[in-house]
Amino acid sequence: MIYVSPLIIVFVLIIISNVFYTHKKNKITDTFLKTLETRYKYQFKIIGKVTFSSLHILNDIDLKVFHNEKDILISGYDYYRGRSTKFLFHNSNVLQSIKENNIPNYVITDIQIIEKDKIIIKSDHAEITLLYKSYGKEKYELRDKNFITVLNNLKNIF
Repeated sequence: MIYVSPLIIVFVLIIISNVFYTHKKNKITDTFLKTLETRYKYQFKIIGKVTFSSLHILNDIDLKVFHNEKDILISGYDYYRGRSTKFLFHNSNVLQSIKENNIPNYVITDIQIIEKDKIIIKSDHAEITLLYKSYGKEKYELRDKNFITVLNNLKNIF
């Protein structure tokens, strides 16, 4: 007969419960994001730079930009020390009031449009830089009239 230590059994149970909890949390996050994304009429993907602090900078990260006539939502993944965390930049206070939202989210406080160069979107603790040209390719999505109109409207509010 094989003897199995109770510590090993407890350790295995902890790992299984942790995996189950993480899977459940990721599913809730994904459904929450899908319902958010359906609220926006326009969307595109782009590569940008995200700065969370002077030590935590993400270069060339894939971002999804969702917008309609009044609101903007930018989402991406932060790959940091072996984990991936979804983050959101938005101008809506509705997202902050949702308790089940365990996603780090940042309210946009300032937008700077530097002609023919870049767009800088700032929050209290983070910043996104979107370049009009990346690796020699023009990013026409950033010059879209609807997107520029939304940015100008939000810029006037701040």
